[in-house]
Amino acid sequence: MSDQAQAEGTKAATTEQIITVTPQAIEKINGLLEEKKLEGHCLRVFVVSGGCSGLQYGMAFEPQPREEDTVVNANGLQVLVDPFSLQYMSGSTVDYVETEAMAGFRIDNPNYTPSCSCSGGGCG
Repeated sequence: MSDQAQAEGTKAATTEQIITVTPQAIEKINGLLEEKKLEGHCLRVFVVSGGCSGLQYGMAFEPQPREEDTVVNANGLQVLVDPFSLQYMSGSTVDYVETEAMAGFRIDNPNYTPSCSCSGGGCG
């Protein structure tokens, strides 16, 4: 991480501590950054409460880290994780999967097991 990013208050982390990005995902993300003319942008990964279904994951491109972000260097790709998401994402893996039936990003989180706590039979 650059001295400038450290001076701005972002926290450096290793991929083993927070998140792993597979080579397939890095290749696809770099291709999207190039296609959208966003070279130099970072990848933000985050969680949001999914209500009854638990956590939902999201990803977005951003030009630079925010002061409170933890920055993970994944083979040259800067991955940003905000403090709220950080508590849930440790050990997660971002992958890109392509099969005959589908193609897309998948976040595997070994620390999270979805459960349904809805009443009234709304889940499952």
